[in-house]
Amino acid sequence: MAAATPIRLTSSAQPFDEARFGALLRDVTARREEFHRERHISPDVIEELKAIGLYRAFVPEQFGGSGMAPADFLRLIERIARADGSAGWVASFAFASKYLASLPVETLAELYAEGPDIVFAGCVFPPQPARSTAEGFVVRGRWPFASGCNGASHLGVGILSDDRDGGGLPMMAVMEAAKARIDETWDAVGMRGTGSHDLV
Repeated sequence: MAAATPIRLTSSAQPFDEARFGALLRDVTARREEFHRERHISPDVIEELKAIGLYRAFVPEQFGGSGMAPADFLRLIERIARADGSAGWVASFAFASKYLASLPVETLAELYAEGPDIVFAGCVFPPQPARSTAEGFVVRGRWPFASGCNGASHLGVGILSDDRDGGGLPMMAVMEAAKARIDETWDAVGMRGTGSHDLV
């Protein structure tokens, strides 16, 4: 097998710890059956993905993002997926911070106030009706296939606002994970460890 291509980060970022990442890959490989049995990736593995900087890869640098090149991110995901397909799938959603990019800067500052390592998961479809209020939206409904939701700190769900300013287009409501309930409906033959459960 060819040597892994070195991961390059911006000069302002912490150097990538290849030894730590290698140890994580060995751990993931050894725990495939556990992920399959539990139907999600274990929380300590998510914490280690955070520790190596995966979840800050696409966070704006002003909020502590690493400035990782997309090609380098994809190489990391490929290596995780070789260790375990479900782990690779869940890890790939570290790019999901792009969904947060349209939030106002003030909201992003609040979101990243304690650091850039937010684990975000969610699902847009089918968007559910939501009632707008002065404070935000009242959101109710069920959204399937929220891969990685068991390890997420924040969730996003698709909504259709009753406010005409929304233009009738689906939007995403972002909330702390405690605001939703995970209904563990995911019971597939393949990719069982992705934890692609319903959000309620």
